[in-house]
This record gives sequence, structure tokens and C-alpha cells, in this order.
Amino acid sequence: MKKIVEERLERMKPLAKERGFFLEYGEKIENHCVFSGIIIKDENKKTNIFPCVYYEAYWDELSDIELLEEMIQFTRNAPEIDTKIFFNEEYFSEHVFPMILDLDNEETIRELDIIYRKTDCFLILFYLRVSEEGIMKITNSFFERIAVTEEDKVKLAFANAEKNLVVQTIEEVISEILETPFLENGVERFEKQIYVVSNRKKQYGASAIILPKTYEILREYLGDRFIILPSSLHECIAVSYEENQLEELVDIVRCVNCEVVEDVDKLSDHIYLCDKTGISLLR
Repeated sequence: MKKIVEERLERMKPLAKERGFFLEYGEKIENHCVFSGIIIKDENKKTNIFPCVYYEAYWDELSDIELLEEMIQFTRNAPEIDTKIFFNEEYFSEHVFPMILDLDNEETIRELDIIYRKTDCFLILFYLRVSEEGIMKITNSFFERIAVTEEDKVKLAFANAEKNLVVQTIEEVISEILETPFLENGVERFEKQIYVVSNRKKQYGASAIILPKTYEILREYLGDRFIILPSSLHECIAVSYEENQLEELVDIVRCVNCEVVEDVDKLSDHIYLCDKTGISLLR
């Protein structure tokens, strides 16, 4: 993919220069996935942050001029972000959150200088919400410029996660998606109690499973020990513990990851036990 984007980039550079824009190759790594794109810089904007548009299959259907025009419109519609606010202590305290990744991401995360903590099951990273959909993972170099101790950073992130915690039944989630009450949409009620754990934005909400508050809520419905299924980075599913269904649940997780979940959103192929001591690998 990198070669395709670089070849396209070289053809588009002179076209962009005529319009007052400069193009560069851009790349990001998300959860083992490498995304290639084009950074577009407006020579009339005095900023050190420029948008990067990442490759999508539909690019192949556009001419160089059409793609450039789309990128120009994208950068013109991109919100103006004052990066100084990221280093404001009050802003930081309200916008920092945790996220979790599978342990096999550790080498990549370390190379990217991203701050993380390691548990027996997951890596815990921290990020800032910088726009409605955008986030910025917190690196060591960024954190050095914040007047907050690392311990306080962790406390703030988990306090924000707790404020935004959402635990719903699977029926409630389906009702939201279909925008009709569950019993009116023609789907039979599930026999098994299934709960979905996430956050209000449904963005990197899987980290909510490590909150003590999540356990306290779910134990009222599922008992003192239950199973966590990693649906994606954005949500997890909790079901009651039944010894005779463990292998079946592992198969379900792996099947869903293979056929439904995008690689960039995949959390884990395992299932986990949640009890009063915390979360541990089950299968």
C-alpha cells in the first residue's frame, strides 16, 4: 500500500503546488495495522498541524485531480485546533481517558514512545479527545510538558472513564441501533443475560471492563464471577460464568474477530474471567 500511495503522491505534488498546497507522505500504526496516506499542507495557514488523509479503496476510482480536490475540501472543512490547549491542565484533566490493547502490541507501543501500563491481560494506554471523533495517544515527550504527575494522570483518566461508563443489556443496544423498542422490532428476547460495556461515545470503551465500578454493576446481574468477551477495542460483552460453555465462547470470539471486526478494532481472541480480584485470562 505504501508504494501505491507514494506513486500517487508524486503525480499529485505539482497539481497541488499550483493550488497553493504541499503534499507529503504520512503513515500511522494502529493496533498492528499500518495506514498510508497523504499529508496536505495549506501554505496560507500558519499552523504546525496538518490533516493526513489515509488511503481508501475508492481512491482507485478517482483521477489525480479529483482526489486532490477532495483532499483540499477535506482540509478546508477540518476544524481549527489550537494545540496549546492540549497542554492546559484543566483541558487535560477533562479530556484524558484510558484505552486497552492486546499485550502483543507492546513492542510497537514502546517504539512509538507511547505511555502505557501493563497488566496480566492488557496494555493500558492513555489518550486525549481532541475533537468529536479524533484522539491523540499520550507519548512521553508530550507528557513531559504537562504539569500533572503520572499518578494523577492515571487517576484522572479512570475518573473520566467512570463518568462515561455505560452498561446496557444487548436488547437495549439493539433497540438503539434499530431506533425502535426491542419487543417491537420482531426479534425474540435473548434467553441468556448479555450485557454490553462501553462508554457514551462508543469509542475505545472496552477499557471500562477494568473499572471497579463496572464489576460492582455487573455482579448484581451476573453474580460474583462472570465472563468477559472482547467484542472490540470499543466495547466488551459480559455473560454469566458457565463451565460447559467456555470453549464455545472462545470459538464465538475468534469467529467474530475473523468475520466481523476490522483488524484495527480487534482487541483479543481470548475470553476473560472477571471476579472480585479483577480480570484474568480464562481461555
